[in-house]
Amino acid sequence: MTFSKHEIRVWCNKFDTLQYPTKIYDELVWGTKKCPNQLELLGAWKTGCIRINNSARNPIYIDENNTKYEYTGRWQPHTPVGFDIWKNLSIIANEIYAKIPSELQKTKPNILTEMEEKRGFGFIWGLFILHCFYPEVYPLYDQHVYRAYMNIQNPHIVLPSTASTKWTKYLEYANFFNSLTLRENFRQVEIDRALWAYGKYLKINSSSNCTKDIPNATVQSFVVDEKDDGYCLAFTLGGKHKRFWWKIDENCSITIIRKFNSGSGKITLDIFTEKEIENIQQFINGNKIPLANNVEKIKDGTEKEGLGRFLYEQLNKNTTQAQLASHISAIFYYAGIWDYNRQVRNMLFWNKSKDWKNLIKAYCHICLNGSSK
Repeated sequence: MTFSKHEIRVWCNKFDTLQYPTKIYDELVWGTKKCPNQLELLGAWKTGCIRINNSARNPIYIDENNTKYEYTGRWQPHTPVGFDIWKNLSIIANEIYAKIPSELQKTKPNILTEMEEKRGFGFIWGLFILHCFYPEVYPLYDQHVYRAYMNIQNPHIVLPSTASTKWTKYLEYANFFNSLTLRENFRQVEIDRALWAYGKYLKINSSSNCTKDIPNATVQSFVVDEKDDGYCLAFTLGGKHKRFWWKIDENCSITIIRKFNSGSGKITLDIFTEKEIENIQQFINGNKIPLANNVEKIKDGTEKEGLGRFLYEQLNKNTTQAQLASHISAIFYYAGIWDYNRQVRNMLFWNKSKDWKNLIKAYCHICLNGSSK
């Protein structure tokens, strides 16, 4: 499979520059404009924490078209966007620049390893730092462009949900990207946006991203013998009180099984890993967070900042899985980890305890045995 000139134009035009404003990135990375907190601004852009607001009284940036930008509410120390790290990197930007190789190396640069070792930062954001200083050398890289690349290389493989964090895989992608740029005579930003839009489309429409369907017979027996399987019966909060089953395993992953009320009566299973739950806890910590899991609003990008949108944008869940915000919030409330405002609509959740593992295990034990002993 190839990625033709026509396809590049089509997918580049599908890139949503309103939801993902690119002018600030273009000026700070590819242009000549510089500012003291440049890496902080670019970090906020990379993590989706910058938006256009021409009514902003104190804009953080004004581009050459006099468009004003501001931080979103997620640009805070308690959220998993590397807030403190980006701010500190801005201060030592010249030191970082001096450590970055000006040409692509066969072995991973030491500065990238240094970035990876920063807690909560990682390979993708570290590469973005390299890209900001040498955009022609280090192509932008994330789950979407990697997914597009893998599909173009072999359209029959199961698509990855995340980008590889191996340097050798990034080199392969960079070689593919550079070859595509030269062959089709497009600017690098056009190739990047085309691949990103195509990769995001693949994520939304890939069957590998769907929740796992469970045969009815399996779930029927499971419902009868739920205690033997370690599953607890629970109900969502709010007005509808939808029934579901859940359990926590020895790895502190939470499995949720639910039945849809549509004519198909489909039953699905989803798993949240320990790391994903830690990210959720970090996101909600210290704030009152809306449920924000309306499928249509998440699809069109109009949903407010909240738990469902976080599952979709930061944990790479699809729109159906983003509705699991209702189930996670119910489990955490019943377990005494979170509290909420007791509203049927406009629900807000906040954290009461950081000890989620022990509290959920204790709550699960009570559900199964009727006692905390």
